[in-house]
Amino acid sequence: MTFQLIKITNLLSSQNVDTGRVIELFMQIAATLIPLALPLGLLFASIYGINKLCQNSEYIAMRSFGLSNFKIYFPVLVLSMVLALWVFLMNQNYIPESKRNFRLTVHQLKSKSFISELKSGRFFTQIPNVILFAKEIEQETLKMSEVFIKFIKNGNEKVISSKQGFLKFRDTDNPFTTDLMLELYNGSIVTKNQDSKEQLEKILFGTYKFNVFNKDNFYDVNNKASAMTGSQLRMFMNLSEDELKERSSSLKEQNKARIEYFNRFNTALLCLIFPFIGFCLGISSQRGRSRNIAANTLGILIIYYAFYFAMIGFAKKSQVPASVAVFIPSLLLVGIGAFFAKRLRWLA
Repeated sequence: MTFQLIKITNLLSSQNVDTGRVIELFMQIAATLIPLALPLGLLFASIYGINKLCQNSEYIAMRSFGLSNFKIYFPVLVLSMVLALWVFLMNQNYIPESKRNFRLTVHQLKSKSFISELKSGRFFTQIPNVILFAKEIEQETLKMSEVFIKFIKNGNEKVISSKQGFLKFRDTDNPFTTDLMLELYNGSIVTKNQDSKEQLEKILFGTYKFNVFNKDNFYDVNNKASAMTGSQLRMFMNLSEDELKERSSSLKEQNKARIEYFNRFNTALLCLIFPFIGFCLGISSQRGRSRNIAANTLGILIIYYAFYFAMIGFAKKSQVPASVAVFIPSLLLVGIGAFFAKRLRWLA
């Protein structure tokens, strides 16, 4: 994420983007971090809160008044439930839309950066596996003359030459389009073997549209599961193979959508489990035991996330169901929480 932010900062500075757009962009980034930051924030907040109560003897005073551990924990539980519901609702619409708008904004800035760096009579090589050259480029109309494009596709080398071309965004009904098209006129497409350089075919065309940015190099917004709202995600999960092909998607993307769908429930669940564990750790650290609270917390997080990412890896390969991969690590957390709760003699 640090490297991504550096790239975005360089992109913003090179495009002289106004302050309002910069703030909007970083607000979108902040929104995408909520599902990760909120459960961890609740964990550390509950540890800190109960730890301060113990240090100031407030915990002992409350117990002396006859309050059980559950009654002391109850305000934490209520807050956890409210925030769990809030993050679940945010995950249905606001956060996915923020992710989609963020990717769209970055892609548009890249497109504008691409346009500004095109110069007459110079080879442009900033796009992976693509070389672009135009003898003359009108910066206002983006009209080009004597256009030459060389790129690699399916192991073959393709060379497009055209007398004239126009650079523009592709016309589409999709409001989130980021496809920058180069419309070429009166030219040819020569396909050669990349190794032997043997000419395989030559096609003459009157009009040809070349997609400058393909989805292999940049985000495909329409098929990105994390950028779909809850209703879009459910619809995408139920698409048939033929419908996926029409959408230029695959079963792999559909599998990722299932993982994303269950993850949104799991985030809310973590907002309930982590504060409970933090509460137990905060008290146990003040009960005369030698265990280090920081070491316990770090160990729990390492165990959970290592197990979680391992299971997600299996789910992406379709070796385990997405629901199992997402919720089994959370059940492990429940077991850890039960272990620490038992040490507190919760019902005493």
